[in-house]
Amino acid sequence: MANLYVWVDDRSRERLARTVGELARRHPYFRELLAEGDGIQDVLNFLFPHGMPMEYHAANLSIENRPEENVNLALRPVIGPEQPWPFPRGCSLAARGFWPTRVASPVFMVQDLFEVADAPGHTYERSLSVVVYQDNPQLPRIQRINNALTRELAHELPPISITTREKLTDWSDFLKWKRKLVSEKTRGLRFIQREWQEDRIVFKVIGESEQYLQDVHRSLSRQDVMAFDLNVSVDAWTFRIDDRDSAKRAPRGFELGQPEAITKLAPYADKIKDCEWPTPYFAEVVVGLSEDDQNQLTVAEDVPTTQRMLLSRIPEQGFLSVSAAGDLALIRRHEMAIKRLQDQGGYAPYLSSYLFDVKQAKNPTTTQKVSQWFRDDLNPFQKEAVEKIIAAPDLCLIQGPPGTGKTTVIAEAIMQLARRGERVLLASQAHTAVDNALDRLGKHPDLRVIRLARDLDKVSGEGKSFVQQAALSRYYSSLAEHSEERFLRPWHESSERLNQLQSWLDRAEYVRRDIGDAEQGIVRFEQDRARAKLERDRAWQRLQEQAQKNEDVKQRRNRLLAFREFLIAGDGDIPEGWSLPEPQSSELAAALFRLSAAKSKLPVSSADWEAVPQQRPLMLAGLLRFWTKLNARLKDLRNDVARLHAAGARPLQSPDVAIRLAQLEAEEKALAERVDDDESLVPAWRAKRQEIKQVRSNSAGGLSAELYGDLFTDADSWSASIDNAEQAGNDLAVRLTSLSEAGEAIRAALQRLLAEADKLLELSVAPEVDESEWRQREHDLEQLSLKEPRVRQALAACHARSVELLDALSSGGAHQDQQSDVGALLAQQVALRERDASALREQIATQQAVQKVWGPLLQDWVTDLRRPGSHQADWEHFKEIYVPQCNVVAITCNEREQTLEESGQVSFDVAIIDEVSKATPLEMLLPLMRARRSILVGDHRQLPPLFQEGTDAQTFSDVVDEAEDDEQESRTSLTRHNLHRFEKMVTASLFKSHFEAADDSIRARLEVQFRMHPQIMSMINHFYEQRLVCGLTDPDVQRAHHLTLVDKNNQPVVTAAGHVLWVDTSRNLDDRIHKEDLDSNGKPMRSNRLEADLIAHTLVQLDKQSALAGYSPQKRRHVGVVSFYARQCRLIREAIRAVKPSGRFDCLDVEVNTVIRYQGKEKPIILVSLVRNDGFEAKGGAGTARRRSSRANVARYEFINVAFSRAQELLIVFGARSMYESYEVTLPYMDREGSSTRMVYKDILNQLDRDARLIPASRLMRKDGSGQRQFAARPGSGNRGDRR
Repeated sequence: MANLYVWVDDRSRERLARTVGELARRHPYFRELLAEGDGIQDVLNFLFPHGMPMEYHAANLSIENRPEENVNLALRPVIGPEQPWPFPRGCSLAARGFWPTRVASPVFMVQDLFEVADAPGHTYERSLSVVVYQDNPQLPRIQRINNALTRELAHELPPISITTREKLTDWSDFLKWKRKLVSEKTRGLRFIQREWQEDRIVFKVIGESEQYLQDVHRSLSRQDVMAFDLNVSVDAWTFRIDDRDSAKRAPRGFELGQPEAITKLAPYADKIKDCEWPTPYFAEVVVGLSEDDQNQLTVAEDVPTTQRMLLSRIPEQGFLSVSAAGDLALIRRHEMAIKRLQDQGGYAPYLSSYLFDVKQAKNPTTTQKVSQWFRDDLNPFQKEAVEKIIAAPDLCLIQGPPGTGKTTVIAEAIMQLARRGERVLLASQAHTAVDNALDRLGKHPDLRVIRLARDLDKVSGEGKSFVQQAALSRYYSSLAEHSEERFLRPWHESSERLNQLQSWLDRAEYVRRDIGDAEQGIVRFEQDRARAKLERDRAWQRLQEQAQKNEDVKQRRNRLLAFREFLIAGDGDIPEGWSLPEPQSSELAAALFRLSAAKSKLPVSSADWEAVPQQRPLMLAGLLRFWTKLNARLKDLRNDVARLHAAGARPLQSPDVAIRLAQLEAEEKALAERVDDDESLVPAWRAKRQEIKQVRSNSAGGLSAELYGDLFTDADSWSASIDNAEQAGNDLAVRLTSLSEAGEAIRAALQRLLAEADKLLELSVAPEVDESEWRQREHDLEQLSLKEPRVRQALAACHARSVELLDALSSGGAHQDQQSDVGALLAQQVALRERDASALREQIATQQAVQKVWGPLLQDWVTDLRRPGSHQADWEHFKEIYVPQCNVVAITCNEREQTLEESGQVSFDVAIIDEVSKATPLEMLLPLMRARRSILVGDHRQLPPLFQEGTDAQTFSDVVDEAEDDEQESRTSLTRHNLHRFEKMVTASLFKSHFEAADDSIRARLEVQFRMHPQIMSMINHFYEQRLVCGLTDPDVQRAHHLTLVDKNNQPVVTAAGHVLWVDTSRNLDDRIHKEDLDSNGKPMRSNRLEADLIAHTLVQLDKQSALAGYSPQKRRHVGVVSFYARQCRLIREAIRAVKPSGRFDCLDVEVNTVIRYQGKEKPIILVSLVRNDGFEAKGGAGTARRRSSRANVARYEFINVAFSRAQELLIVFGARSMYESYEVTLPYMDREGSSTRMVYKDILNQLDRDARLIPASRLMRKDGSGQRQFAARPGSGNRGDRR
């Protein structure tokens, strides 16, 4: 192991002692290491312990590459994980000095100390493992052998400072150029008096000549000015700032607006004391207030008091000038920062390596997943960004387009880093961006946040609660909340929870018992009801049996009556399914079967009667009907007997034959009497006789075939010809006798059967049906059923109480539909709660001893932390301790280094720079050099770096364009050549190039926006290659404005469904070509009165519509009015006062400001005034489309992007279509180098035109007869509106 010989350079002891003292002031543990005196020896013993083995990282910081002569060396110790260390974790201490390489065995001479990050060795460093020896020349000289500082090492160490210096050449040249620009514009008007003139201030100024006053006024006329005190200038009459002094103490002035015309120019007659000008000139200059002060005056309740307060802040005599003094101080700080960067100073070792080449930044070896988020509403893009921030070893870049929540990402990342014990420096180019990010931070005891600024008045409202005592108050509040949440509240809640559980269990036990009783009551009720139903059913069954018997008797009687009626009348049928009375029925049948002896044609035989007894009713009925029929034809039979006897032994003739013979015989007789007289009749007579003979031969006949065929089986013998009628008559008489005898037997049997039927009828008496038993049982059941609701209600009431108990656990009505299971659920919950109660008792018993001791102390501490004014009293005692211990420090990029150093805040683990695209690389140096690693958050499609701050701020390219337009390029350093030369220093190209070239592991883009309605987002997406997506779940509801705006004819131009409107101001209200306002020389004034009047008119409508929507003076709707020029903002306020003399609306809270003031903000409604309009049509004279290059005199696309993207619910743009649709925009690609030039605004306007969201200005307003603009009435009102 080689040896390292070390001592202190005596020429540097004074500086070294100051450094040690400063370190001791900031680090208490380091201070404890120091003994009396300057502490140099103590530090030497600490960093270079004599005779001890040590390991160091060595770096060559030489400015000149002469390793054979001398090397400027930096050594920082390698700190072991268990090694005691008096500095914060991650912070190391390096020694800087020189090493004379020409000496054979050199000593490392320490010249200074500086804090750096404790990081692994870099490529520019070499590791040295040595034994350290302090070579004190006051002591006996030690022999230097095996020296680690060899010439080989001198040549091996890379000269990083030389490499850095070469890379910083352009940066240094840029600062020289900027210093020259500042000196060119550093001119001022000497004022000797100031007073109010309406809402502006009139300054009485003097100068050595009229031309001098006009020249200085012209140089200031397009910029916001400040009122400086006399002592700011080294000359009491001509404005000159001491550059060296300003570097230490930047002068403070009162911010104002732009100067207006200079008037009343005249020689000053009176003698002025100490004035070096022989004949000074006098003039008056009217200057408006700054935007913030103008807004304060607009909303002031007591305007005169506010005016006096504002005027008192302006010195009675002084200078009107731009804030160049601050610029010079800033340039000085940047020059010092470049020197420190070149010397590899600062807390980020070798920042220059990846500052110029992002590929030199280390990539994380592992991804650190976050297990617990402070916010649970982060989307995947935001979570990925936070995890990349945490894991990045050197650098991480986050691009956050509008509304994507980059401030939320910053806040979450800060809290995650603080949880890991890391110290964070939060910075941004603007105060509002820093304060907006702070405002998103939650309260947590791990966060000790302080907002630092030399001028605390510039800290915006959101940052006020992190300044001085307010920061301590916030920390006290977080400690109190944490103590309550971590200890006091859990202790109290444990006891309260146990009490609540026990109370719940007690109530549950009562309910369970009541449920058991109610369920038993229902069981008894069901049993009683079942018995009652059974008794009722049995009674009903008996009743049905009685009724059935009654019915059976009635049916039998009816059948008997029918049977008797049949027997008597012989007509009808015997009822079926009925048993005949026996033996009377069989006897009757037997009598009827006797008719067969007379060969009667019976329907059935006796054999049938015996064979089919079930058919006997039908057979008896048939026999009786035959008998009835036979009995009815006996007379005919007797007549036939008489007829046969009358015919004698001759053949029986039928009556018709007899009649015919009698007729023929009469005719023959008549012919016979006439024959004698007339022989000619003989043939007729003979024929007649022959006919008679023939009839007689054929006259023999029989009886009626129909009658005898119906009655007798031998009908054919009776219906055939009867030759001997007498014999036939005797035979028929015998048959009649047989029939008569059988008839007597039949009638006797029939009488016996009738008697039996009558007897049975007497016995067939229907019993009475008794319903009394059944009705009683039914009544008993009904009475019992009346008890059911009461029994059921008792159980329902118990269930309701059970549901209340269960809902008390679940905080909802989840058990309402589970009545059937509520008892089981209750039993289950009782078991669970008894287990919880048992666990709580054990927990309380365990913590009781701790709680008894610490409970009162913590309660007293929380009470003291929350005592009003405690933070104010403690601040004076603890600020020297508290501020250096803050782990989150917020500053602007241009803050003085002394602000951090005086607060004991010089080193950080992480620097987070927000709105990085708005800062130049030089402005980022302060935070970058203070932290071991850096996070750059921004969007190079939003505001770029500005040539100057203020409400009318311009980019460097804007200023160059303006200088060219004014033909001043020959008289200024603002040339396009210089702009291109320093492009990377004055644009967002550094962030852009780094983001494009960075590895994916150290860069992230947020693409889900939650601010804008999709209609507004679709306009913004033209600037982002259509990559933004809307993260709102229901944007039509979440971004609803509920407004209807109408044109001059009361036709709607904005409805509830519309969220974007463009009012085209290419033409005025008379539909004539319109131009923006021009000054007396015909030059644009960057104002547009037409647009101002249109905005005032629109605000009037918005105010009335908001009143209809429920807004009031107590609940105002927030509206933002944005322009790119302070003059236009003032003009808009004038237009507002024309319609609202107070400058205030009833239901609107209107903020009129430039776009610079709006970055990082959002409003529900945004009105944008684009202003610029050169009065040329979009098409040329030949009808061809006119194209304007990206250098056309309109606002840059970044400004327009920011202005449009401030709107959440409604965006209304007032601008000249003819000016913008022909404007070319050069947009850089999102993920790769290069850019494309497109007609972005033409695409936007065409889409709006297709969607009917583009209207001419003449449609929105009309002029009255006097030429004044007249406002349309709101829908449904008869008021024609205010006029101006």
